Amino acid sequence: MPEIKRSLAVVIGINAYSNGIQKLETAVNDAEKIAKLLKEKYQYEVLLLLDEKATKAQLTDLLENFEDKILRLADGNEVQIKEDDRLLFYFAGHGIASEVQNNTDELAGYLVPQDGQCGAKRTWLQMQRLHDALIHLPCRHLLIILDCCFAGTFGQVSHREAVRPAQKVSRENYERLVSGYAQQVITSTAHDERAADSLFGQRDKDISGHSPFAELLLRGLNGEADYNKDGVITAFELCTYLKGELAKKITTQTPGYIQLKRHQNGDYIFPLPGFNRDQLPTTSKASEKTNPDGSESIEEEDSHKLFTKFLFDDKLLFLTLLLGDEDLTKYILNQAGAIPPSLLKYINKLVETLRKNQMINQGNYKEFGEQIESISQRADWECEKLVRDDPACENTIRHVMLRMVAVNEPESVHRRVLDNELVYSEQEENARLKKVIAQFCAAHLVVRKQDNQGNGYIEPADDTLVQKWSKVLLWKQQELRNLLLQRELTPIAYQWSNQKQDKQAFRLLWHNDPRLPLIKQICEQKDSWLNAFESEFVKSSIERQRHKRRRIIVMIGGAIASLYGLTIFALYQLEISRLQEKAELVKTLLPTQPLEALVLAIKTMGENKSWMPWNILKPVDNSLKTATNIARESNYFQVDKGIVHSVAISPDNKTIAAGGSDGNLYLWNLQGKLTRKMLTVPNNRINSVAFSPNNSNILVAGGSDGKLRLWNLQGQPTGKTLAAHNKGINSVVFSPDGKIIVTGGGDGNFRLWDLQGNPIGKPFTVGKSGVSSVAVMFNRKMNSTIVVSGSLDGTVSLWNLKEGKRKQAFSAHKNGVNSVAFSPNGGTIITGGGDGKVNLREWEGKIKQTFTANEFGVTSVAFIDDKTIISSSMTVRRWNLQGKPIDPPFRGHSRLVKSIAISRDRQLLVTGGDDGKVKLWDLQNPPKNALEIACTRLQHHPVFIEPKTSVQKAAIATCQRYVWHRP
Repeated sequence: MPEIKRSLAVVIGINAYSNGIQKLETAVNDAEKIAKLLKEKYQYEVLLLLDEKATKAQLTDLLENFEDKILRLADGNEVQIKEDDRLLFYFAGHGIASEVQNNTDELAGYLVPQDGQCGAKRTWLQMQRLHDALIHLPCRHLLIILDCCFAGTFGQVSHREAVRPAQKVSRENYERLVSGYAQQVITSTAHDERAADSLFGQRDKDISGHSPFAELLLRGLNGEADYNKDGVITAFELCTYLKGELAKKITTQTPGYIQLKRHQNGDYIFPLPGFNRDQLPTTSKASEKTNPDGSESIEEEDSHKLFTKFLFDDKLLFLTLLLGDEDLTKYILNQAGAIPPSLLKYINKLVETLRKNQMINQGNYKEFGEQIESISQRADWECEKLVRDDPACENTIRHVMLRMVAVNEPESVHRRVLDNELVYSEQEENARLKKVIAQFCAAHLVVRKQDNQGNGYIEPADDTLVQKWSKVLLWKQQELRNLLLQRELTPIAYQWSNQKQDKQAFRLLWHNDPRLPLIKQICEQKDSWLNAFESEFVKSSIERQRHKRRRIIVMIGGAIASLYGLTIFALYQLEISRLQEKAELVKTLLPTQPLEALVLAIKTMGENKSWMPWNILKPVDNSLKTATNIARESNYFQVDKGIVHSVAISPDNKTIAAGGSDGNLYLWNLQGKLTRKMLTVPNNRINSVAFSPNNSNILVAGGSDGKLRLWNLQGQPTGKTLAAHNKGINSVVFSPDGKIIVTGGGDGNFRLWDLQGNPIGKPFTVGKSGVSSVAVMFNRKMNSTIVVSGSLDGTVSLWNLKEGKRKQAFSAHKNGVNSVAFSPNGGTIITGGGDGKVNLREWEGKIKQTFTANEFGVTSVAFIDDKTIISSSMTVRRWNLQGKPIDPPFRGHSRLVKSIAISRDRQLLVTGGDDGKVKLWDLQNPPKNALEIACTRLQHHPVFIEPKTSVQKAAIATCQRYVWHRP
């Protein structure tokens, strides 16, 4: 049987708040006693973070380590988290609920670090961020305990409240609990429970010196929560104990119990000292006494014959019967199949028995017919089955689910979808749709009904399907614009379909509607969401528009002898109107879909040149210039998995390097070809990469394992692999002459190395906080190399390597320094921090300019030239030295941009982000011939390499004809 071999814990307690946030009295004491109990009674390895050791920067570093499956203990040892580990995460401090209420699958709460600021969300830690870092850990058992205000907001994702029978642990049940996955959360408060006196209120204090919740938690873990006296405390038992006992003390505080998405069959357990698994009772065999209805014992290999979902008292039940009572010989496995009537009768009888004997805790749900199993999980399961059999089903599911989402309808969160809305032009799609609806109906996720007029329709069986299912929420976010368009199109198309035999029905068509070009693009897509009557409506509108144009031409042609000049003018005006309409659409698309806007602008310019080469319309020309100025993305690459931590570009501008969280170093050429992939940091991440400034064939990589590696572009090591830092390497750069390598590490030092990997001198100690970024320049006046270092505590330091000492140190950012750089002439230092600010200083340290670039933090900064700087966060933006934006942000990454690099000729920007993408951006200012630069920019982009739409193909044809001069 798989055993849990190691117990790990992260325990956080914060009293010493400042920055306008009220201090606490018991959180540190609570955390210390919890940590001591876990160490001494349960033999945990504990990382204890108290007060100033729990800042935003340090907690962020902790979560980044979790993403790399690492836990760094207080003694500096790194623990690689493995499957046979258990991990407990405990937080005692301030919590706050988000003021933004929505229906997305995002956590709506925050934990407040020690250096958090009142009213400044950017200084808090999102519960969603904590959730994402913990849920993907490989450990089989995970328990999160949150003792703070609004802790229950952690549950506002696609998690499920568990309903279970009380049970005494048998040997077989214990094996299931240990071998199954357990991901559970216990919260001290509900999602809407505030502190009594203020937003950041004082937690209640018990006479014991602990919060009431912590006091009961300590008592429970000392044995009081072992209700069944079987020597094992389960997470569910612990929460039941906390709820019952806390209700006797505080009626306004309601602990919560949540199971996360990966939870399956297991339970987080605390074996009390002296516990012996072999002394647990075994499950009794089926007999006439225990099985009075005569049903045969059910073996696990026969589980496909059973399922736990059935109708009872006209209500949908998801029932999981857990092994534990001697009268229950086997538990029902959650599998698809059909229940025989006799077995259904027996299960109903078991349910009644459980209810009479109070085996099921009625306090965990309001009525017996309440839905138990997560609707979201069931929907995921059904979706995965369908897509596994036929990948095309994913689009089908997407289309039908989005039709059931209500948009701008406050009275309802879902809408009924009539049967005629579910008929498509392609028979293959109709067959898939029939299969999807049948399977979702069979799973009781969707129901089929009739309205008062006898029209058939489908709708969600429960609003949870469209409110909480993560796939629907993501699709809705991605397709919101199309959804609004669909809601406008469907009723008018349906009305036209019913009246199209009427001579006046053409008035309903969109032949004069400005939305027609947009819906025409959708109609041309291969996986369009348009159903049969919507497609017919759009095509008829297009044909009507063409007919109208032809009629104008015919009318003019009939009078051509006498009205030749008028005819030419009418045709001319008609074409001008059409081109202006497309130019306007380009402007509409630019804020949200810049790449699509640029492609359409190229196509429109091609049509202008084809029809009226003597007259390039100003709106068409302006739309192309504007699109070229905003849509600067020229190519993108995707790593295999994980996120991109660092990017670099070779000095000859031919090679892009990227280091990822998967430990791989990726090399691409500018055309997008992956030239090499090297596994440089097994089971760790690459934090920083850099090319030698005078040798494009040499690059260096620093990893989270603290090792420095030198490579050539052929994948061969050119120097030693060295353990450079006790903790991870956060930053690595070359000196301007390419002879020295500088590394900054999480151990608070920076070091110098030669090109063979040999250390130069002793480490330079910056401080206790980790060094997050380093930059190097040569100062001619001092005839010395200067290093600037940025630290996680917000300090920036200047070092003179000739003298071997620190020249200056100053506090630069409240939430840590993320990036530092020198200007090309060496006269200015730029820093970006977690406080969202960018600072410009003279190299001696005197402040020149400070401005806020992004309130949620700046991840990277650089100089493009001596007068232009660039910063990254969720987007990338250029600024002048006065802190004024030069142009709109560069949009393209779907998540945080981690790293930026600029080519030596200052014409190319490279970015890498949490979405796993590396993107190239053209920094050239559009010349007079914007078409030439637009075509050159997209020449190697996937939209031109593998065009999918008619607009993309037409744009390529424009470039071939007018720029590349190809036939």
